[in-house]
Amino acid sequence: MKPETAIRHRRRAFTLAELLVTLVVTGIVLSAVATLAFALRSGVQTGSDTAEAQAQLRLATLHITESVRLARMVCAAPGNDLVLWVHTQRDNGDHRINVNELVYIERGDDRDVVGLCWFDAAEGSNAEVSLADLALAQTKANLLSSHNHTQVTLVEPCRNVQFGLWDGEGNPPDAVWKTRRLAIAFERIENGAAGQYQIGATLLASAEHLVNDAGDGLVSEDDDV
Repeated sequence: MKPETAIRHRRRAFTLAELLVTLVVTGIVLSAVATLAFALRSGVQTGSDTAEAQAQLRLATLHITESVRLARMVCAAPGNDLVLWVHTQRDNGDHRINVNELVYIERGDDRDVVGLCWFDAAEGSNAEVSLADLALAQTKANLLSSHNHTQVTLVEPCRNVQFGLWDGEGNPPDAVWKTRRLAIAFERIENGAAGQYQIGATLLASAEHLVNDAGDGLVSEDDDV
């Protein structure tokens, strides 16, 4: 072999040290690319989770606000629920609290959900319910077992769901049925941190003038209505 050829061959070869350096650099580059790809994927997932949570909150606000706006009265607060007497298309105009005019705002046994429950009483079985009965947690269980109903979870998962009630003067009411404005506050864990949320709504009108002096039912005489 000519000397010039041997020199060219030596120049084209890599030493062991050069190969090790190349492998280290390549490993660093690949690690950086993998880290960037993971960060991008995590960012997309986080953005998707946040968008889903915001959409859920908007839907919950819409449903609850509409229910409260149509409510004649916040009847009671049994257990972990609020009970609304709501105007519906099937309202018979008798100024009575009927089963199919009830909407429960639910927060679950552990106060970790926000949901709604309403009833579809068949014709002829739409019984009247008193304020005294609605104040009992057992009444809801009885209604669930005896009537068709729909329960919808609006916000989940969440925690520490709280109800706030105010009368027409902006003070805590001395009776639940005097409530004119309410708020539902709760926490959601997002990206490892607790976020505070609140849904507020106001009754457009109130039927509290129909409540009797004892505060446990509605007036019964026509001229009192």
